[in-house]
Amino acid sequence: MFGQGVLAMVCLAVMLTACQSVRPIEEQNARPSGEEVLNRSVEAMGGEKAFERITNRVVTGTMEMAETGVKGSMKTYQRRPNKTYVEVEIPNLMKVRQGFVNDVAWEANSMTGPRILEGPERDLMAFSARFDDSELDDVFSSIECTGEEYVNGEVCHVVVMKAEGLSPITMYISKETYLNVITHMAISTPMGKMDVEILTSDYREVDGLLYPHRNVQSVMGQKMVMVLEKIEHNAELEEGQFDLPEEVKALLSAEATDK
Repeated sequence: MFGQGVLAMVCLAVMLTACQSVRPIEEQNARPSGEEVLNRSVEAMGGEKAFERITNRVVTGTMEMAETGVKGSMKTYQRRPNKTYVEVEIPNLMKVRQGFVNDVAWEANSMTGPRILEGPERDLMAFSARFDDSELDDVFSSIECTGEEYVNGEVCHVVVMKAEGLSPITMYISKETYLNVITHMAISTPMGKMDVEILTSDYREVDGLLYPHRNVQSVMGQKMVMVLEKIEHNAELEEGQFDLPEEVKALLSAEATDK
């Protein structure tokens, strides 16, 4: 899940993985703990030490609504431990900026205007802004491997994680490669609570780390394909990259005045 949460979150916030074939199998061996599965997944992706060498991450990619052909671009900036700034643009339709800095979660949408995210939306943004999961105990209150299931013909460990303010997150992690195959969670949006599946594939190495370069998400029957074109580590970032936009500062100032 290193660095992947914010990518999934922002696309869902803009427009709401395909439903996959999942069925249980009989377990033959002792079941590992959830922590053991996640730790092996970290090693499969490159190892904790490799992640620790990264102080920031810049991701550039594209997104497309499969049914409509609507296309857009996205760019995500992250700095350890949890500063995030995201831009998503769909030409001639909308531009959305989102961020998390100094415990403030915000959004500036060209169609709906700026707003401060509160409640479950803020919790999701804060969770997604984590740079990585190197401190599992600090992130999750519970991590459990509940069994094994076939996912599109591949045997996967099923790991259910719980974090404060969020619905349970279920990951299907390949028993062979220990890379994540599908993530399932429910998210809160201005339109209500929605079930989400994210299918991750096309893992490629970047600076010794494996990242999925293709994510397919589905919500309410709508499928979105996200392709990552470039991932940069320890990049030269502009001063003020994570600063709050003026319109968001104005909202915070107005809220402080009202109190």
